[in-house]
Amino acid sequence: MASSERLSLLFDRYLRRACTPDEVKELVSLLQDPAAAETLSPAMAALWERIREEDFSYPVNWQQVYETVTYTAVEDIEQPMTTRRKWWWPVAAAVLAIVVAVSGYLFFISRKYTPAVVALPTQPAYKNDAAPGSHQAVLTLGNGTTIVLNDVQNGVLTEQGGVSIRKTDSSLLTYEANTQVPATEVTYNRLTTPLGGTFRVQLPDGSKVWLNAGSSLVYPVPFTGRQREVVLTGEAYFEVAHNARMPFRVKANDVLTEDRGTIFNIMAYADEAAVKTTLLEGQVIVTRNTQAMPLLPGQQALAGPEAAMKVVTVDTDDVVAWKNGEFSFSHNSIYEIMRQISRWYKVEVTFQGVHDVYLSGNISKSVLLSEVLKMLELAGEVKFKIQDNTVTVIKL
Repeated sequence: MASSERLSLLFDRYLRRACTPDEVKELVSLLQDPAAAETLSPAMAALWERIREEDFSYPVNWQQVYETVTYTAVEDIEQPMTTRRKWWWPVAAAVLAIVVAVSGYLFFISRKYTPAVVALPTQPAYKNDAAPGSHQAVLTLGNGTTIVLNDVQNGVLTEQGGVSIRKTDSSLLTYEANTQVPATEVTYNRLTTPLGGTFRVQLPDGSKVWLNAGSSLVYPVPFTGRQREVVLTGEAYFEVAHNARMPFRVKANDVLTEDRGTIFNIMAYADEAAVKTTLLEGQVIVTRNTQAMPLLPGQQALAGPEAAMKVVTVDTDDVVAWKNGEFSFSHNSIYEIMRQISRWYKVEVTFQGVHDVYLSGNISKSVLLSEVLKMLELAGEVKFKIQDNTVTVIKL
């Protein structure tokens, strides 16, 4: 692909917030070429024509974006680049390069863009703040004993039914079956993550599960009989070890997902309107009552309040972004977005008035709550107030 075509493609992806960090760096590099201006003009014209034809109900306040990014870039230049801020600099550099190169284009969109001198903020945006979540979980054994996993050292924790239970690292619990010792009885374990916590577990059959914040998984130790069945509340990502003679099944509320050796994600929080089962690889069958629906990769089964389930096609990267340390929104309502934020930062959320705000974008989950809220405010649709442990969402 010619560099001009690549620049056009990356510019398109960047405006739609779909660039990976490596692609952002590549875009910055391509923008250093003096010939980039010749490529950008037709690319921007084509993008503008396409954007005009689409129904965007969440226009971006480009002036606010410019001011925020300019301040962030200046702050990074003047201060040592800490590990936590390194990820932002390529993004800031790319935005600044694009703003400089396409100021006329942005002005055409918003009629507000003016590259004037920016007054730097003199005080933090919020008086209160909250740290991001971390690896936290509690293991409850069959006899009722509880182990706070983030408080214990790595190593073997206990043995049950011929299976060793080991904390492998700060985020992983592993079950290792001892083939030399036959299982004498089956017991059930529960792995629970609090709000603001995530954890991984490798089950006795080799299947891997990632638990999102405020979730729990109940499973037998070891697996026996004709099927492997676990019970989920909250959200989890599954990489199932294939065993045709012993299917793997997940119960979440009244929805049963049966795999054929697959990778899938299930979201089943009590405060969400539907249980969402999303297939990434392989095959699953999702069943509720008498309705059974097979899924193809990229499809999601929605089991909502309606009697019948339905299947939709989704961007799986958005669905599993939580597992990869990101919030990923694609025209999500502010209510959906704030539920995710509430679980990760352990805060209550209230709304002033009724909100019809829908936002898109990717934000790291490793930053402070205030940084996430500032990024959401860039859309120019809402602002936030943090008081003690409560975030109030205010529509502009």
